[in-house]
Amino acid sequence: MAILSIKERFQQTKKGRSALAKLKQQHKKSGSSIDWTKNRPGLDLTKDLIPISSLHIDESTQRSPFSNRRLKKLLKIVSNPCSRKFKRIIVANRKYTKGSQQFTVVNGQGRVLAAYAMGETAVPYDLYTFDSIWEEANFFLDQGKNVDSIKQWEKHSVTLNVPERRGHTQSLDLEKII
Repeated sequence: MAILSIKERFQQTKKGRSALAKLKQQHKKSGSSIDWTKNRPGLDLTKDLIPISSLHIDESTQRSPFSNRRLKKLLKIVSNPCSRKFKRIIVANRKYTKGSQQFTVVNGQGRVLAAYAMGETAVPYDLYTFDSIWEEANFFLDQGKNVDSIKQWEKHSVTLNVPERRGHTQSLDLEKII
């Protein structure tokens, strides 16, 4: 699995390129962008935003964002951008990788992709430091424990990277079958 920039995430597959075109088309129709100062008076535009160009997606810890159901959610964000609904993304400062401090999206991939498609250059974030990719993947899975949208193969594909997680063996078996 690869670690991709936000642009590369869209360009990697035909489905991704198609999604970007649809999102840009929807953005053109709505004609609106995210006004970070509206409804978020406590947001410091110099300290609380991270440039989208510095963010990466690790395919091994994130689910595919371009399924029909997920694309509908992205289109909804783009058609009616609202700073109040746009929660801070969670970013990992991967200090555990040798020689690199790569900022990787742990939670909020869809929001970042929607913002990128709208031409935004930065998004609000919280920075976390993890000791390993397993700790990061566990955090992501725990964030989605009570969210029904992380299920089926999406959950198993992330669980593959966490050997000590319950369900790891089942995920390995599913990968062998697929």
